[in-house]
Order: sequence, then C-alpha cells, then structure tokens
Amino acid sequence: MRLNILIGGKAGQGINKISGIVADILSKHGYFIFNYRDYPSLIRGGHNFNILSISDEKIGSFESRFDGIISLDDKTLELHKNELKDNGFIVSYESFEEHKINLNMALAGALTKILGLDLEVLLERIRKEFEEESVEAAKRGYESQEKKYDFIFSEFETEEDLIKGLDFVFKIPKPFKPQVNKLAYYLNYEITDRALKEGKIKITDVASMDSENRVLQTVPEKEVRKYLILYYYGLLGKRLIPNALIRHMFKNKFHEKHPMLLSKFSGYLSKFDGMRYSAKSMLQLIARGEFNYIYNRLVNKRDYF
Repeated sequence: MRLNILIGGKAGQGINKISGIVADILSKHGYFIFNYRDYPSLIRGGHNFNILSISDEKIGSFESRFDGIISLDDKTLELHKNELKDNGFIVSYESFEEHKINLNMALAGALTKILGLDLEVLLERIRKEFEEESVEAAKRGYESQEKKYDFIFSEFETEEDLIKGLDFVFKIPKPFKPQVNKLAYYLNYEITDRALKEGKIKITDVASMDSENRVLQTVPEKEVRKYLILYYYGLLGKRLIPNALIRHMFKNKFHEKHPMLLSKFSGYLSKFDGMRYSAKSMLQLIARGEFNYIYNRLVNKRDYF
C-alpha cells in the first residue's frame, strides 16, 4: 500500500503542522512516512507544499502523481491539480474559512477521516499542543468527510474469498463509501514474479504506463467471471440499498445473468452519490455566503468541494 498526498498553501498557513500531525498518528499505527517539503525563500505568502508519502513498507521518496490534494489556497490547485490521479480526492479550504487561524486543524481533521483514522486519536494529539478552538476545528473537518473504505482485489483471491469479503463488509455500519481497486502488477516486484510463476497472470497482463502516467492493465479472460462479484461491492455502504437486497441478488446469481445491468446500476449510484455530495456542499456554501467560490465552481468549472 502506498499513498502520496500533497498539502499546499501560503507560507505561514501551517502546512507543516498538518503533515506533522497526520504523520505522527500514522507512524504510531505502524506506517512508514516520507515527508518532502518544498518552499521558497519567503517568510510569509509564498507558495509552499508538502508531499506526505505513506506506506506499509520502508520508503525514501515520493511519486509524481498524487492520491489526494489538501488545498489551503487557490494557488495550490492551479499549480498541482493536473498532477492528481484520476480517482484522487481534493479537500479545499473554502469549506473551512470560518476557522481562520485554525484552518489547518480543520483540514488535518478532514484528512484524518479520509485516511480512516480514529477521531479520538487525532483530538488527543492536538490537545497536547493546541487550545480547544483547534480541537473544535479538527472535529468540524473530520465530520465533513465521509468514511471511505478501499477494497483491493487480485488474481490470488478465489470466488469464495470474495463471498467471505461481502459477509464481512455487511457488518460495517452504514453509511460509508466503498472504493474498489484492482491490484496492478509491475515488473521486478516479488508479487508480480509469483503471479507469473503460478500462472495467475501473463506477461501481457503486467501494467504499463501511458503518456499521462495512467496505469494500463488488462483483466485476464479467466478472471472476468470472478470479478463480476465485485459489482456488489459498489452497492455497499448505501442507506438506500438494504444488505438483504444485495444478498438476494447474489444468491440468485444476478451478476451472472445481468452483468451489464448490475454494472450500470452501480455506476449510476456512484454518480448519484457525487451529485448528492456536491449539492450538500453547495447549500453549505450558500448558507455561509461564500458566493465568490460558488461563482468559480459554476462559471470557471472548478469541480471540487
């Protein structure tokens, strides 16, 4: 597992504090951290950014494309948005401007929630160094984000494994946002060598990169039927979709009888979730009178909240 998150803003906004707090919590959970800092020779106002790299193995560098961007100003997105991965996330400062000096604490809270870390661990860390206003800002940021669970699948899993996985995920309290990913195999990695040796993949299934550094990988033909089960994972975590319905669809092999219909249904649900979240964010912005940001969102087509 590896994540690269860019945290950017003006000098003096507390960018280092966000990455420091989150890195401290992650390291105590057993993760390895590499924190790169970039800053000009300006005391205040110049564009600064940190790249926080997180891994379950030792690391000593960061990647050129990011899984997420935490933006404390407009400049950060202007400079770095094109470096965001296709499924990356953005958390922007506009939703937390009322916290002023504690803006960085609110964004630290948002990032902590996205990474799936516990709120109380974050608040305990903040209380060691800051006043209660900072704690409240962190709570606000944490509560602004949905829980998100990443499910990564590979050729090593059997259909039975995927079924057991569904039974486990049914026990997770709703709502939450599932993100389904397929393991990408790269040359010169032990797991790739093992998959090739065991016949799980062919050399043509090893990932390559296109001109925009996007991963290109095929799904082996023998795996297609098994991966139809993954469509159910896209339905999980929704209040409107009872687990009993998903169980019934699976029991009656809906994924084998109507795979395209199930795929489209899962896709429409994801789009609906995105529209619902955008509408909720827009109403919050209107309530706070942040009409300049709304103008940028609608007229300049900035697609972030």
